[in-house]
Amino acid sequence: MLPAKRFTFSSDKVWGGGLTTVSGPHTFLVQVMKRKPLEGWDAADRKFVASFKVLI
Repeated sequence: MLPAKRFTFSSDKVWGGGLTTVSGPHTFLVQVMKRKPLEGWDAADRKFVASFKVLI
């Protein structure tokens, strides 16, 4: 498993979150985006992000 950082971001129109990790010369980014007024992680988002085997 690789170490990863979780992050969130938002603007007036979208909300998003995800994780990023680095392995040697490679950077991996997984992200979930939603149009507002929806915000936060729902069950499907958590399942998707959890499917990546990383240490958070």
